[in-house]
Amino acid sequence: MAEEKNQKPASTPEQPDLEAHSDDNKTENNETTEKITRYKKQAARSFVLAFTTLIAIIAVCIAWFVSNTKVTMTGTSISAENTVPFELASAGERQKPELSQGKLSEGSNENNYSNYIDYKTGTTYPLNGKTLYTGSSSLAWRLNGQQKFYPGASGELEFYFIPKQDGLKKITFQINLTGYKEGNGNNLSLVENHVWENLIQGHILIFTGLDANNTKGYSGWLGEINESSNELINELTINASDIKNSASDTAVFEKNMPYKVILYWKWPKEFRNYVYNDRTGKGDLFTDTSEADYKKLLKFVNAQVPANEAYGAKNTSKLFYSAKTYSSGFSGAENSIDINMSDEIFESCTNYYNLADEYIGKNAQYIYVELNAEQ
Repeated sequence: MAEEKNQKPASTPEQPDLEAHSDDNKTENNETTEKITRYKKQAARSFVLAFTTLIAIIAVCIAWFVSNTKVTMTGTSISAENTVPFELASAGERQKPELSQGKLSEGSNENNYSNYIDYKTGTTYPLNGKTLYTGSSSLAWRLNGQQKFYPGASGELEFYFIPKQDGLKKITFQINLTGYKEGNGNNLSLVENHVWENLIQGHILIFTGLDANNTKGYSGWLGEINESSNELINELTINASDIKNSASDTAVFEKNMPYKVILYWKWPKEFRNYVYNDRTGKGDLFTDTSEADYKKLLKFVNAQVPANEAYGAKNTSKLFYSAKTYSSGFSGAENSIDINMSDEIFESCTNYYNLADEYIGKNAQYIYVELNAEQ
């Protein structure tokens, strides 16, 4: 994290003053302009963040487990007929915060799977003795090591889906992020805070791809905005016909064969990471600003700029936060954020993005990551 020289750390950041560019204080104006120009490519923060480290609580759920369980009559008795089309599976470690709550299923490891199929390539690989923990409801998500969320952090979410019926052609996954805070004893309480819920949607991004050398950046951002509710949905649909090596549009998933999926999450450390393309030096998300993935995310970023003070007062942005109403210095940024944005817009966005990071950390200690699947 780059910081200005002689900067004094602040435990509580002040509201950014966006009126510094006034005619009444030209000296301050010149100094501020020079400062922005000098540090623009470094994205210096205006304060030291004081948030609490967020620890992932990972869980896997199956949406169809309830809706697709039928009741059938057999003679004089009634029994439940399990029609779950898929099971989910994961391998590795359970997350310690999740395990301490004792709410989720360990899953079954009594299976004889020896191979899996990569959902992107259609290639079959050996599991080499890896144990898969399978289930169809409230299954704990095992990962490769313990994962934590904080600005600048990134990681992988690996899981498998296993078709349990013949003729299945499609599966859709949705990932939800929920906040929890520490309560009495070992209990956690749900964060029921719409501001927090909005901000976490834009600060933790989930992708389907990351180049092997980690130099070109991310691809396949899952985020889609529901225009009517302004909710951001992280959703992935996998069709059997889309998997490479599939014969035709009539292709189906292979029954009882695990299909491996890896998703990549990232909490951008700086606002600049969404917009600029210096991946090697500054950790920006992309290197090619002509790609559709970059343009999609940039459109989302521009849509999060408050158009007026009333918007800011409601704090409905998924990227920026203000304890007060947004300063008039932020107006005019709508649809103006790109790699050639002005220094004033860059500084405004950076300040409000940093405030959002701190708000997220101060209002939750844990993030519950839930994967729902449906046919």
